[in-house]
Amino acid sequence: METVEYVELFWDCPHCGQLHISAVFNSQWNRCPSCFYWRTEAVKLYEASDSQLITDPSLINRPPFWVCKVCEAVNEDVGLSAELLQCSNCNSYQISAVGGITGDSAADQQAPSLSVIGELVQRQSESPTIAPSRSMDHSPSNGFNPSGNNSRLGWLTAGALGLTVVSGVFWNGAVESVGTKDPTLLKVQVTDLQWTVEVDVQTQKTSTRQGWDESVPTNATILKSIRKQRGVSQKRQGVRTVMVSEQYQSGTRTETYYEPEQYQSGTRTEIYTQPEQYQSGTRTETYYDSEEYQSGTRTETYYDSERYQSGTKSECKVTSQGNGLGKRVCHEIPVYSTRKIPRTRTILIYSTRKIPRTRTVPIFSTRQVKHRREVPVYSTRQVEHTREVPIFSTRVVPVQKPIMATVPVHDTWMTYRVKEWVPQQTHQRVGQDAAERRSIDINLVQLPPQRISATRATCRLSGSYLVKNGWFQKPEAKSGAWNLPCEEYDRLNLGEQVQIRLTDANSAQLARSL
Repeated sequence: METVEYVELFWDCPHCGQLHISAVFNSQWNRCPSCFYWRTEAVKLYEASDSQLITDPSLINRPPFWVCKVCEAVNEDVGLSAELLQCSNCNSYQISAVGGITGDSAADQQAPSLSVIGELVQRQSESPTIAPSRSMDHSPSNGFNPSGNNSRLGWLTAGALGLTVVSGVFWNGAVESVGTKDPTLLKVQVTDLQWTVEVDVQTQKTSTRQGWDESVPTNATILKSIRKQRGVSQKRQGVRTVMVSEQYQSGTRTETYYEPEQYQSGTRTEIYTQPEQYQSGTRTETYYDSEEYQSGTRTETYYDSERYQSGTKSECKVTSQGNGLGKRVCHEIPVYSTRKIPRTRTILIYSTRKIPRTRTVPIFSTRQVKHRREVPVYSTRQVEHTREVPIFSTRVVPVQKPIMATVPVHDTWMTYRVKEWVPQQTHQRVGQDAAERRSIDINLVQLPPQRISATRATCRLSGSYLVKNGWFQKPEAKSGAWNLPCEEYDRLNLGEQVQIRLTDANSAQLARSL
């Protein structure tokens, strides 16, 4: 459905800033009523919230405005011919034969074309009785199509569910069988939680101490200082010449020596035995195989999305007619919404059972088998070699040696008084609640001053767990206690099952909650 209306347009004066000037009911035509600025083609027309509907045929059928070729001022068409068109702003004629502007071509000598004033103004008004839809999605919310073409999807979903059940059974077995899978991973039932916090308190006391100058603290009060001998040092006082004997190489001589050498003098045949496995028979073994079967069905309710028309809205487009009026064309556009529709479908339920089967297993035995091999025989012989050996002689030479004297070393020995922190007491708190552990308050006295030097927190978990040595063996119940990081301890609750990973005999880390 389409409706056509004509509305009043407005413009703003760019010269003085006057706003909201009517392009239809302005007594000054296309001039600003404040500063008499003449509207040009560059000034845009617009529709406002108070634009009036125009029903007067004389206004609707009013000719479009024309634009001056010289100053671009917008003039009202009063019915004159093209030869008599004269701009009301600059008084220029639009045809050169009358005395207006002159062009270089025949086209410039013609009257100006009527210009369409303004631009396309689009405005969408929404119906107050409907709201726009937030979603136009036609697909079901869960992606399931109950039609026959997608029946294989249902079988695939049921198969995935069955595999999930089977994998869950094998997973539980692997978790409890820590002896055969991962000996550091335990599935523990929490039976007790306890934390211990130790707070070391120090007190400040004044002590009198003695020491050398460089060991005195900066905040100490000096009581006494004296110079005394701290040690001795060796000081050089001169040199003296002494005669010493030294060895030097005066020549070489050729020396003959013998070195043992091994060589292969022959071979011998050696008999050796080697173990060998062989199949000595067979035996029948019973084992259990897992089988998946359909144990029943269940009906599942799901919701499908449906798109429906919930109302309409009006969409309008306003086009300037070039005469101060705007032509508004409105269309009614349907508005769609999405709603959820309940549907049902049948889901297959699968279970797993153990089926005994038999198989023939070979029995292997070991026997000793004799073999022959050739072994090399080695002998030793002496081989003659020669080498050059240096000849050393002794001579006496003078050497300069320093003359050293022992002299005492003196330093400043200080007696000073200093305030220092010394251990006084260790407070211990035990509990279970994590909030109490983080808010332990120790009362410190003012005289003498006290402070907390260190805080140590130990968080401990006690629990029971099952251990299996084989897949079909009965699990054995055990219990233990382990130290945990306190940030992991805070996430635990009595009675829940958790997985922990042992880091040593008395410590563990939280793997996951079950």
